Amino acid sequence: MDNNEINRSIINYLRSYNPERIGIFGSFARKEQTPTSDKDLKKERTAEIDKEIKKLQSELLV
Repeated sequence: MDNNEINRSIINYLRSYNPERIGIFGSFARKEQTPTSDKDLKKERTAEIDKEIKKLQSELLV
């Protein structure tokens, strides 16, 4: 699987979580990756998902 196929797979997987943004950082972002490098990703959630998480947390703590 080449780099573009890997990126598409990651993006397609994360889309189901409705992120506001998906970012890449680390060696791939700096174009310094090696054959053994992993991909470092950051996904920003929507405010709606944050509200649902907080609601679930409060329900679990009761």
